[in-house]
Amino acid sequence: MQKSVEPNFESKKVAIFHWGLMSIHCFYLAEQLALNNIQVDIYLYSPDYILKDSFQYKLVDKLPENVKVTELVCTQNERNLIAINSIIGKLYKPIPQLCINAFLPARTRNVFDHNQFDNIFTITQSSLYWLYQTDKTALKKVIHYTLEIEKLTDPGIGKRSFHSFLIKIEKKLLHKVNALMVQDEDRAYSLLEKDNPVMLKHLYFPVSVPGEKVMSKNNYLHNKLHLPGQKKIILYYGAIYRERKIDELVEAAEKLLSEDYILVLHGAGDFSHLTKNKKKVLPSTEMLPFEELYKLCSSARIAIAFYDQGWPNTQLTAFSSEKIARYLQCGVPFIALKNANYLRLKNEFNCCILIEDFNELEKAIEEIENSYNDFSIAAYAAFEKYYKIENTIKPVLEFIQNQQASIF
Repeated sequence: MQKSVEPNFESKKVAIFHWGLMSIHCFYLAEQLALNNIQVDIYLYSPDYILKDSFQYKLVDKLPENVKVTELVCTQNERNLIAINSIIGKLYKPIPQLCINAFLPARTRNVFDHNQFDNIFTITQSSLYWLYQTDKTALKKVIHYTLEIEKLTDPGIGKRSFHSFLIKIEKKLLHKVNALMVQDEDRAYSLLEKDNPVMLKHLYFPVSVPGEKVMSKNNYLHNKLHLPGQKKIILYYGAIYRERKIDELVEAAEKLLSEDYILVLHGAGDFSHLTKNKKKVLPSTEMLPFEELYKLCSSARIAIAFYDQGWPNTQLTAFSSEKIARYLQCGVPFIALKNANYLRLKNEFNCCILIEDFNELEKAIEEIENSYNDFSIAAYAAFEKYYKIENTIKPVLEFIQNQQASIF
């Protein structure tokens, strides 16, 4: 068990509404609140999931003992009703209010009373809508934690879909909640668009991870992939798909990396077609528990954090990327695609190199190597300020106590 962040605050009680499987973001938030003398009740709704992530299911069991979890599970009859309503919505007209389990608000009211809580966290749009349907008067206590900056103009958002309805309802309800919790100022402005962000209380809470700096290198990937100890690993870890420029990255690595380096792609699924017949690129697919990811990241010499630049949610990721938090925790400098959000980080902590073209990859690696110690020191400093959750949680704790948002 981790130690609480000092000072320890007067006891408060909060609820967390979380739609779907327990996420690591919900877990870390609940854990830190509980470690700081705040009573936490989590309301977890589990729709029917075909794919079940064992790591996510186990997160509930790893919560501190004083965190209470009330899980509402979708019954078979409710699943049938949702399926029928989804078909009706697609064939005839959108009926967004029926896309939520129609029985869920009433079932929630049987176990939830907002008067018991000082604040209520809603994580993602679905959770905010769930609470709204359950108890509209509870919105005044809500700290809405948005993880995704989504707009109706984003690719893949159908105008008549339930997803588009949630985007609209989030925008509407943000005017009624107590505060917005978002990763940084750029994402707040993007989410609120033409609305005046100053009119809404803000808590800036970068995606951050628990624990101290990892000061020593690890041979996890070298041992797993049977690499010689002197081989320098360029690591990309996370979701692997075309929009993250993985194809271009692989081709650039195969063309530009010297024999001293190897690019390792670490992620889930089958992406063997990307690494087939490649001499300087290797796949790594064995998933690690969250608490062991330091082994992976500390195996790397340099890391990669590439995201799609096509829309705000994936472009504004300098303070909303767990992979960046874990890279910097291990003192590993990283390479990212250049934009204003990343420049904000780099201008304060020179922990990364930003490129505009994949032909710059070799030059970026060389620049890091020429001042590696300085880059690594800057990485640790950036972690302490923006990515260590024991530090980034402090404004949230203070807000709960004082009901005053702090400045990022």
